[in-house]
Amino acid sequence: MTDFVPPPPRSELLWDAVDFDGTLAHGTWSIDNPNAVPGPPIWLNVTKLHRLVDAGRKIVIHNPLFSVFLPTGQAAATVAPDSC
Repeated sequence: MTDFVPPPPRSELLWDAVDFDGTLAHGTWSIDNPNAVPGPPIWLNVTKLHRLVDAGRKIVIHNPLFSVFLPTGQAAATVAPDSC
């Protein structure tokens, strides 16, 4: 069990959508390698994403294979494609 307490409802929606490959992780896909796994994280952008979460934004991570909704307070690094 975690100590996370969700924030109270807001009067406005504060959402940000972020692309995964090439934004949060280096893209490794190519026509010659269509089954490639994600490359290493792009830490500058991961840090920016964490700042958005800390500011109360709701994050949607887009990838052609999956999309992830991150509730406020959940770190992006804890979400794997298998959990979608």
